Amino acid sequence: MSNLLDIEALSQYPERSDYGIRNLFSLEQLQTAIADGDREGLTFDLNRIADSNTGLITLLDGSTINPQTIYGTVFVGPYPFESEETDLNYKRFRESDRIEAGRATIETTRLTQGDHNSEGWTNQGTVAVRLTLLEERDGQDRVLGDNVSTYDTFAAFRLEGDTTRKLASFIEPPAVNMIRSDAPGSAVISLETASPVPAAVEVVGIGTFSSGTATHHEIPINGLAPDTKYEYRVTVGSEETAITVPSNHFTTAPLPGQLPRNDGKVGVLFMSDSREGVPEEGLEAFMGTNAGTLSQGVYGGYTKGADVMIFGGDLVNGYTVSPEDFSTQLEAWKQTVAPFQAERPVYPAMGNHESLLRNYDNSSRYGISVDRFDANGSYATESSEAAFAAEFVNPQNGPQPSDPARPTYTENLYSFQYGPTKFIAFNNNYWVSYASAEVGGNPEGYMFQDQLNWIERELDGAESDPSVRYVVLYAQEPVFPSGGHVDDAMWYTDKSTPELEGDNNVRAYIHNGEKLVPEEKGILEVRDQFTRMVAEHDKVAAVMTGDEHAYHRVLIDPRVPVGDVTRDDANGNNIVGDNGEMLSPLSDLENPVWYITAGSAGAPYYSEEQSPWQEYWKSQPNPEEGFKYSSQESYVILNADAEKISMELYSTKGELIDKIDDLMAVKRNFVDRFNQVNGDGNANVLSGTAGDDAVIGGFSAGRNDLGDELYADAGNDRIYGNGGDDRLEGQEGNDNLYGGQGNDTLLGDVGDDDLSGEMGDDLLTGGAGADRFILQTMDGTDTITDFEDGVDTFLLKGSLSYEQLSIVPSDGGAAINFNGQILATVSGISAEALNASDFVV
Repeated sequence: MSNLLDIEALSQYPERSDYGIRNLFSLEQLQTAIADGDREGLTFDLNRIADSNTGLITLLDGSTINPQTIYGTVFVGPYPFESEETDLNYKRFRESDRIEAGRATIETTRLTQGDHNSEGWTNQGTVAVRLTLLEERDGQDRVLGDNVSTYDTFAAFRLEGDTTRKLASFIEPPAVNMIRSDAPGSAVISLETASPVPAAVEVVGIGTFSSGTATHHEIPINGLAPDTKYEYRVTVGSEETAITVPSNHFTTAPLPGQLPRNDGKVGVLFMSDSREGVPEEGLEAFMGTNAGTLSQGVYGGYTKGADVMIFGGDLVNGYTVSPEDFSTQLEAWKQTVAPFQAERPVYPAMGNHESLLRNYDNSSRYGISVDRFDANGSYATESSEAAFAAEFVNPQNGPQPSDPARPTYTENLYSFQYGPTKFIAFNNNYWVSYASAEVGGNPEGYMFQDQLNWIERELDGAESDPSVRYVVLYAQEPVFPSGGHVDDAMWYTDKSTPELEGDNNVRAYIHNGEKLVPEEKGILEVRDQFTRMVAEHDKVAAVMTGDEHAYHRVLIDPRVPVGDVTRDDANGNNIVGDNGEMLSPLSDLENPVWYITAGSAGAPYYSEEQSPWQEYWKSQPNPEEGFKYSSQESYVILNADAEKISMELYSTKGELIDKIDDLMAVKRNFVDRFNQVNGDGNANVLSGTAGDDAVIGGFSAGRNDLGDELYADAGNDRIYGNGGDDRLEGQEGNDNLYGGQGNDTLLGDVGDDDLSGEMGDDLLTGGAGADRFILQTMDGTDTITDFEDGVDTFLLKGSLSYEQLSIVPSDGGAAINFNGQILATVSGISAEALNASDFVV
């Protein structure tokens, strides 16, 4: 089958089988090495996983090792530590033994005795096991991993006379999933066991829910009441080897639109980018994740009362060709967030580092990496997306890919609601390829139209749902990067030049069986479509991202220069901002929106870089009204209640770094950012000044159905007709004219103007400059008097596309039709002269 890549181009390079592998052992291998022991405790013996013929262990990178050369230390401690005293489950180590010739004792017995018995154990319990593993060599010894020598797992035991028995054990502790207002009467408990065993969850007062014999368990819990706290206990194993984990609690979500009874707010922990940090050793390089920093954020979010955790991707280092290594890295991440997820749900998004790859050696530094596919070319089981879905328990309400040959969207593109807040996890690291123009695939930051359509449907649904008050979107790649990734994400500047340019040539490529075919839209067109779509929806509180290992927030409104490829590409090279080109704002944005990046959960830090939006806000009298940057390791707390949704940024040391009292306030105060001139609901004549104005007719209480005359004067202005038959004149500057209801007359005059008649039958005249006439469905029929072919364009809003339109001759011009409706008649131009180049989305 075709996997949409140029396989012939890839096949000219040798494929690497050891690329990017962090862990040389899987946790499944290490669990096999743990077995029954003597009176002192369980036995750890790596000879148990050696080949019976050669005596060698095959590591995850394909190499072999003699277990007799392996040494290190095994640490052990009760898990969870003092579980009767604290709700926050965590590891604490007390005993240790030297590993020699691949063998050691896991000293469990001492944890049941005297001043080491913190849990009141008699003869059995569960311990956390930490292993540091090295290979003895002539010369310099070898750390058994790529900067990784530490591996954590868990073991359950029972002392029976002179023998310590290994009981059913887990690799991942029990975790709470799928607590959400979409299904407030249910939850899912997941866990990973070391061997195939049955598992059961007892929910006190409700009943027992079981899964069959397996290693991966996802146990649905039903029959719960909304907004109610429950105690639960997990038992794994059969009668002889069964072990019951100390009890935990979870609280179900409130009904849609309602707030939790206990504190009247929904608390949200947001973090991103917890891959390995610096130094690349110890907990900063814990099997592919920075467990030291991540755990600090987890503990901070827990103690600050977060009900739910959302994560913006780059959980781990990834970029590995080994499915076992990829799984081990994600298991390490889940171990680290387990203290939170024992009680509260976690919803991660995919980052670029969640990449399970095939890598081809073309003699470059990193080679050519593409999303992994199986021997038949299918992405169904071995792709990054499939592996991510196998590791997590996320909602499965995303779309199907428009091309079934592409990887799945299942569990990497989803939404859920918690109280009054809807969360949308999108994926701008889907089907990633690091040579998309050469062999096909997706560059970082790019989204296909099927995903954009799904996001719009989700936003539309939230807008019409009275139970949704706020919407938070989250993903990995910053829409507006400002530190570390201005050269990719959704901008792609060339850092070798001093110009703040963005490259719209970047896009996805698909091999059609004969050649590579570029997607119609470039990365900037995708970004702008997403930005406009988000701004059209009043309930969006923020777009949360990561990737840049820092925190920054930027307010994007119709005055912030971000580069508009439909206006700014004067030299036609599909790059905006180069060769002295000016960068325009997206002047038709209907709402300001906060874009918040917090990739500060442990990955190596990035400092601030120049970007057009950063420079704009730095030039304002109070820059922090629209932009702030910090490289501190940190986490975000959102609190949503009936009145507002706030944002606080805390360093992992506990210091409050930044705060926005209400993320929605910028929308209510939007017109205050301009010199605002309001009508009083009567027939007004209103004029702006020489600056940037908002001239608003039919604005106040009283009648708003009378016609206004609205004049903007010089400056980049916004004019709103609202009700009545109005006359709007932009005059000088790049203006935005919105007719509102009624049959309006819009005159752009001098400058590059956007004209939207909105409801009614309107008369639109752009005047001088490159104007855009906005077409939407259900807006009546507009008459456009002066469309200049090759200069002016039609901007299609909502779900309109050029392919849906028919253009036919009309008296003195052309008529643009959609599904039997005449959207506009265009004077002075033939129907044949209008083509796809005249329309933008």
